[in-house]
Amino acid sequence: MKILAAGTTTTDPDLAFRTLDKHHKRTPITLLVTTVDFLAARAWAERNDVRASVYEPKPEHGSVGPALMNQAILRDDRPAVVLAFPGGKETGDLVNRAMMAKVPVYAVVNTSAFKKVSTRRLGA
Repeated sequence: MKILAAGTTTTDPDLAFRTLDKHHKRTPITLLVTTVDFLAARAWAERNDVRASVYEPKPEHGSVGPALMNQAILRDDRPAVVLAFPGGKETGDLVNRAMMAKVPVYAVVNTSAFKKVSTRRLGA
């Protein structure tokens, strides 16, 4: 299964490892899609020999770079599920775009739980 792990402000790498381990046990992750900033997700993929697709905003796009990157992630890799870890406005943008594309989004709310996010657009 293709999983997108998003959350640039995640400060607990153990949370990322535990969450991804838990999901991987339930449904094997065949591709982990993430961003260059989410070091724990990248490390998890390497440790578990899971292929990773790592995105980075293009500097020439300036302030719209993260939004364009988020759109490219959803268009090009088509993740089946988004695991939304704590993040900033870029993570929020990605969550909104995923929900508009009808991709299930789960907010990682603590060390042991997932919370399904409404399919309603955040802030609407």
